[in-house]
Amino acid sequence: MSTILKALEKNKHHPETLLIDKSTDKNWKLVVAAALLIIVLLLVLVLYLLFKPVESVTANTNRVTITASPTQTSSVQVVPVISQQPKWVREPIHEVSEIDFKTKPLPKLQKKALVTSTQTFISAEKNTQNDKLELTTTKSDEVENSLALADVPSDLQQRFALAVELEQGQQSVPSQVVNDQPVVESDITKMPAQFQYQVPVMSYDSHVYSTKASDRWIRINGVDMRVGDYVGAVELVEIMPQQSVFRLGKQRFTLESLKDWKG
Repeated sequence: MSTILKALEKNKHHPETLLIDKSTDKNWKLVVAAALLIIVLLLVLVLYLLFKPVESVTANTNRVTITASPTQTSSVQVVPVISQQPKWVREPIHEVSEIDFKTKPLPKLQKKALVTSTQTFISAEKNTQNDKLELTTTKSDEVENSLALADVPSDLQQRFALAVELEQGQQSVPSQVVNDQPVVESDITKMPAQFQYQVPVMSYDSHVYSTKASDRWIRINGVDMRVGDYVGAVELVEIMPQQSVFRLGKQRFTLESLKDWKG
């Protein structure tokens, strides 16, 4: 009891020291509570950053600052990557266009009369009405000439006949000389006038040519002729695709198909 009493007596003598101790205890408690609160806030912030890093990056996609040291900072440009599935693109359908090729003309081949072994025919006929008209005109001319001669006196007719006979006798000599000499065949229209007078009138009505010689024939003055036949003193020597070859004496001449010779 004595010790307790002694302590009470000491407290009575030093009351301020107790008040000071109580105030210091309250200050320490406040400091500790504030420190704990700060620690809790930091932990919450760290956890937030650890578990939600994507949201922080998307919120600041343009620039992110990384602190490497308290005195040096570096900025990094972040480009957002968008993952997209590839789309099939249809290629345009190209239309077919015409292509012009440079070609050269083929060399021309000379035409030949007999090229193939197949039998070919060339047939042609003239209009018979034109022939009839020409015959009627010639007959009318002859009738007029005969009527005109009837009006001429007989003496003059005899003199004219003698003159014609003399001229024919003079022309017969050079014509025989010409016939004795073989001359190259040519068109009747290009032959000398003396020879043309000897060729009779020929009406070329039809012309049939074939690669087979036995099937070739022509029609002269309404008569069908083959090679070797005669029209008067004129012999048919050859039938060609576009013309025929005739012979009078020793002289040959050609006449185009369907072309009449009026003498």
